[in-house]
Amino acid sequence: MSKTDDLSAWRVFVTVARSGTLSAAAKALDVEVSSISRAIGGLEKALGCELIRRNMRPMKLTEAGQAALKRMETILRAHDGLMEALVNDNRALTGRVRLSSARRESSCPSSASSPRRTPGFRSTSRRAAPRPTSRRALSTWPSSRASRPCRASST
Repeated sequence: MSKTDDLSAWRVFVTVARSGTLSAAAKALDVEVSSISRAIGGLEKALGCELIRRNMRPMKLTEAGQAALKRMETILRAHDGLMEALVNDNRALTGRVRLSSARRESSCPSSASSPRRTPGFRSTSRRAAPRPTSRRALSTWPSSRASRPCRASST
């Protein structure tokens, strides 16, 4: 893989361009100044042109460096957005959960905060009817059982 395909090296370049010095970029990225210098030098060698004029104080971007900065900031933002979206999409809970309880409605779990934290998640709780005790009611109990909603939330 060419150095020009290395997003890490381009991140270093953008940080140097924003901060104005190799040492400030090294501090921001928590690496040695020599690593910063090697990354920039590798990009310049692979491109065949100079991106930063190091002999000036403060350092200045060349025309190629200015064009690269403008495009790479957009590309890196798009890359970061894509990575964040992919990670968040894989972590999102979706589906349906059903809970049933023979206890009173006060024992049903509260799902009031669920829609805000997990928008694709829906929960429904139902309280089962008490089991009948008479013989006649027992003979029809499974089919006559009616459950009432306790708490439902949907998005």
